[in-house]
Amino acid sequence: MAVTIALVVSVMKMFDEHNLVRKLSASETMGGANEICTDKTGTLTQNNMTVMAVYMEGGIVEGSANSAFSNASSQKEIVESVIYNVSADYAFDAEKNEEVLNGNVTECGMLKYLIASGIDVKSELKEKVNREMKWKIPFNSKRKRATAAYINADGGVRVYCKGAPEIVIEYCSKYHAESGVESLE
Repeated sequence: MAVTIALVVSVMKMFDEHNLVRKLSASETMGGANEICTDKTGTLTQNNMTVMAVYMEGGIVEGSANSAFSNASSQKEIVESVIYNVSADYAFDAEKNEEVLNGNVTECGMLKYLIASGIDVKSELKEKVNREMKWKIPFNSKRKRATAAYINADGGVRVYCKGAPEIVIEYCSKYHAESGVESLE
């Protein structure tokens, strides 16, 4: 009983230092560790992603928010592509007493970039709910992409795809450049 109590006290002390230990027996070892080497992203980080640069219209736009993005001719398509390919959404956080983005950290990072670039993400996500989804194929490691198709206001279907660039580009025949839409051929 005394050993268990000592381990619980150690776990609580480590928790106060923002170290989460799931197994009591590990607290004895972890309490004496000076350095931890790992390759698992998100396990020992804040689990928060930030967009640092965006490649669009033939160039790289640097920064976590940029007015060049707001002025891009392909802005509408980029915003739609992000909005219609994320499962993240707003949720009420009782502790903070406000709505916060909730979901996959990578998707939340992209939505935060849009917000910082002046896009009204909340209304865009609401608009997404009003559009009928035709079908959705979730991401898997074999396909290396996810695909969703939605019916437009005019009755047409628009397909949105996200994933590994080298895989997605194989399905593209055109791209957005500064001068407008151009063919890949």
